[in-house]
Amino acid sequence: LWERGTFGHGTSLHQESLLSPLAIEVDGTEGLQAPQRSSSADLAPTILDMAGIPVPASMQGLSLFSGRTALDARPIIAALSDGSRSVRWGRYKLIKPATGPLALYDLESSPAEHKDIAAQNGPVVRALRVVLSTSVAYESVWSTARWGIYSSPSESFARDQGM
Repeated sequence: LWERGTFGHGTSLHQESLLSPLAIEVDGTEGLQAPQRSSSADLAPTILDMAGIPVPASMQGLSLFSGRTALDARPIIAALSDGSRSVRWGRYKLIKPATGPLALYDLESSPAEHKDIAAQNGPVVRALRVVLSTSVAYESVWSTARWGIYSSPSESFARDQGM
């Protein structure tokens, strides 16, 4: 609320606008604190996992019981209706606003995203731009049923692209 001069969600791709609390109570289960690298796409697989129902391989997202390694290994992409996009992968997050320069943040050393390090980290910026550009390039033709989600494409995506 007012962290960057705005109120509410949907106006920024910074962490304070993207992170949302979620609590699910299930009798007889231990509590689970979701890692920051979770996505709303992880909710259904987590519920199935908690219920002891096998998670279909074709389902988007990962169970939050998958472990941090599996959750941290994938990029998380977010978008706003104005065309702004962001990609978070590992400790880095790249924000491409609808207008203006790219911004890169190291979320370990600057979790509040106040220190833009894009100018000093060209290779990281280029790598994250490739991930973001791929998602934008395929956005209008992406088949979630066939390829999964942008941040976790299935093997069929690579096969369909001749990889």
